[in-house]
Amino acid sequence: MYFFPQYVVLNNQPTLLLHDIQYENENMKMVNTYSQKRGFYTESELEEKMIRTGCLPVATYQQWKKRGYHVKQGEKSIMTILIWKHKDKKLKNEDTDNEEIEPEKYIKVKAYFFNETQVIKDV
Repeated sequence: MYFFPQYVVLNNQPTLLLHDIQYENENMKMVNTYSQKRGFYTESELEEKMIRTGCLPVATYQQWKKRGYHVKQGEKSIMTILIWKHKDKKLKNEDTDNEEIEPEKYIKVKAYFFNETQVIKDV
């Protein structure tokens, strides 16, 4: 999956940080727009599938894997677009020889998307 959210604990509940929601929404907008422009789905089809399943009908290989599906062998992605990916930068602390993580860095990466007809439910 190309979006790795960061959570903080507020009132004993994990809460998604606002900037992560903004990047996730931006990724969803890009995928929606591209799906419609390429004629894969109409706006109403995307809306209906989002209401029914709670997620987009197109996803990356890793996203399908997390949903319990795998991409059929030999399938080619239906679209390739640049999306935002959270990237932690690891810094070496010279005093303690431990690695520290510098959060909140986002980069654009090329992502390959597959639709629901290109996957099979895992058993």
